Amino acid sequence: ARVQREWEPNRTQYTEGNEEYNAYYSKYESERFSHKDREPASFRCDPDLDSGHTLVDLPNGEASVFCLFYAKGCCNKGHQCTYYHHLPSLADANACDLAHDIFGRERFVCHRGDNDGVGCFTSEGRTLYVGDILFDRSLPNKIQALEAQVREAFGVWGEIEEMRLIALKAIAFVRYTYRASAEFAKVAMANQKLGLSKCIRVRWAMEDPNPRVKKQQRIDRQDMVDEAVLRHAASLGLSDVEVANLQLNNQPAGFVDVTAPYPDTSAQYPQKAAQATMGPITGQEARRREEALAKQAEETAKQAEAEENLDRMTSVLARIDAMHSSGVIEEAEGL
Repeated sequence: ARVQREWEPNRTQYTEGNEEYNAYYSKYESERFSHKDREPASFRCDPDLDSGHTLVDLPNGEASVFCLFYAKGCCNKGHQCTYYHHLPSLADANACDLAHDIFGRERFVCHRGDNDGVGCFTSEGRTLYVGDILFDRSLPNKIQALEAQVREAFGVWGEIEEMRLIALKAIAFVRYTYRASAEFAKVAMANQKLGLSKCIRVRWAMEDPNPRVKKQQRIDRQDMVDEAVLRHAASLGLSDVEVANLQLNNQPAGFVDVTAPYPDTSAQYPQKAAQATMGPITGQEARRREEALAKQAEETAKQAEAEENLDRMTSVLARIDAMHSSGVIEEAEGL
């Protein structure tokens, strides 16, 4: 790997510790990331020229994470760097854990207020918001030209699953196939030049309210749990048939996969009788209450789904470990 830029010891750097410390984000408060004071990036990573072997790629090198400064295009270590200097691959994406990003930084339970930063582990983290982009109005097909520019600029960092350009608001949403690619692209494209725009804005996208997308996200989370179980089982030498038997044996006694009767939810609305004595309410107030109840029900369902997936994965992994400790797996392999 080549040196992207030489170290400048006399260059003025930011002095950390002169402001108040934010314990939640483990950072000091400052105005250096203010929207008004944003400056175009001085460097840019070129994967074709900058990618290469570093110390961690040697035969005796220890596994590491990706170099944050390499992604920004300003690493002064080159082949002496102790982090990876290449684009995330499928193996790197599968090796990522939910608690950290590909640069080794801890993720949080929710996004920052401006949707910037490391990200959170409660969302899939594959979709980026791209703002402050400009159209070249001299072109007859200005929308198609800008869409091609966005796809070309962000497609360098990984496989794009979907790209949507909203011309009315001059923003775009880029969805990657793997989370590792999205995390790398967010760092690499922050405050970069794109077309006529001198400094684009790249943030994490909000969750899509589309019911079809939410359903697909639930399926993806379920697949993630199943994949984690299969990887752990494969590391212990279990076959797919043995894992399937473990999952069946893990079901409670007398379990029947049928739809249960709808529960009585009257206890969840104790204020209904009180509202009847207060007189009629406005339509706006009724809609506001309905939206609040729907949002609360959605959050409860998401939490229940996450707990169910975690309990199921924990139970299966515990059963696999118990069989491995008791020697059942070794005896089966010997046969």
